[in-house]
Amino acid sequence: MKKVKAFLRLHSITIVLIVLLVVLTIAIKYFIYSFEESFIEGDLHRPEIQHVDKKVTPTQKTSQLEIDAIQSWMTFDYVNVAYKLPANYLKDILGINTPKYPNVRIDTYAKQSNIDQSLLLTTVQHYVRVYQNR
Repeated sequence: MKKVKAFLRLHSITIVLIVLLVVLTIAIKYFIYSFEESFIEGDLHRPEIQHVDKKVTPTQKTSQLEIDAIQSWMTFDYVNVAYKLPANYLKDILGINTPKYPNVRIDTYAKQSNIDQSLLLTTVQHYVRVYQNR
């Protein structure tokens, strides 16, 4: 027992440093794992920017081409604001029940709800057209 105490006294700083290094390694691995999961889920993807040459004045009505520009990286809030929809229009018409609405991306909602992403995107575009044509 005396040898163990003597060893611990002599090497206490080394042992503490090794423990801290192990904890730091685990923390870094957890951070990398969380980052990869967020990237895979699409939360960290850079949105694809589409350049539109045509300038639209505020008085012009939204055209069919512009509605087709809705992308799956957009949040429902983004679509609501960009196309001047009522806040709960898409939520009500699509039966969305996530508490994250409207601050959830279309592709993320599709993945979480096991809905085909392209089908949901097409449906959102359709209902935006329906609202614009009223």
